Amino acid sequence: MKAFLVFVIILSASSLFALTVMAPDNPSSLPLLIAADHIPELEVKLFSNHTQAHSLFLSGKVPLLLTGYAVGESFAQRDVPIKIAASWVSGLNYLVSADTSVSSFTELEGEKIYFPFKGSPIEKMSLWLAEQEGINVEKELEIGYLPFISMQEMMRQGSVKHAVMPVSSALQIVDNEKYFFSFNLDKKWQEITDSDFYPQLCLFYDPRQKDGIPLELIIAELANALELINKNPQMVLNRYSSKLSYSPIIINRTLQYLQFDIVSGKELQDKMEIYFEKSGISKPPRSFYSTD
Repeated sequence: MKAFLVFVIILSASSLFALTVMAPDNPSSLPLLIAADHIPELEVKLFSNHTQAHSLFLSGKVPLLLTGYAVGESFAQRDVPIKIAASWVSGLNYLVSADTSVSSFTELEGEKIYFPFKGSPIEKMSLWLAEQEGINVEKELEIGYLPFISMQEMMRQGSVKHAVMPVSSALQIVDNEKYFFSFNLDKKWQEITDSDFYPQLCLFYDPRQKDGIPLELIIAELANALELINKNPQMVLNRYSSKLSYSPIIINRTLQYLQFDIVSGKELQDKMEIYFEKSGISKPPRSFYSTD
């Protein structure tokens, strides 16, 4: 009995002092999983329910959150205590089409296009890009919302023709016979703005808990993790694929599409300023990007 109580006390203490980061259950979280192996107090909890993960961060129950940039920005606009720490992945999102591929949003005039939820980062960027190509998104596009798994299934059933989804989801349906990658949002952004950066999946933290977050160590280990992924993806696949819900084949193919390059601190702020200049998108509070 005494041994059991000691175990419970140790377990409770380890949970109490664990530094939890919520991260999406997809290959873009691999750098965090690798970094956590070198930071004993860092605990990565993977999520598929974005609303629940965001609620845990908003309630102060977890100090770190990996999610889409637009989500973090929307929190900042609502005066939620939040700061951006780093960005490290691009090449995430694609327009997937059934029956035929398209090269421009202008070819979708009068069509219905699906996103995971209203106000999602990929919806915001997609509609901004569509507007730059001359589409009146309110009048010339019909918008629908479905979770990624439902998108895939309804595409197979013929109910959905166009959907924007992350490459890890897209690779589960694209076959180059009936379902196609139409275009990469990164390349579309580069074509329109002549810029190679826009914020996608970013690491955010609660500044009220900053004293307990070793940000410099986390960012250093993330940089090491990215180097490992770029140099030895097979080793990463062998060691970490079981932590994700995707098959090793899908993870391996996803890594071939993603680009990993960490941006943080002043460099991130400078790149964000270029992003705002190119896009004309309004800036969140300046404190959001502070490195203090």
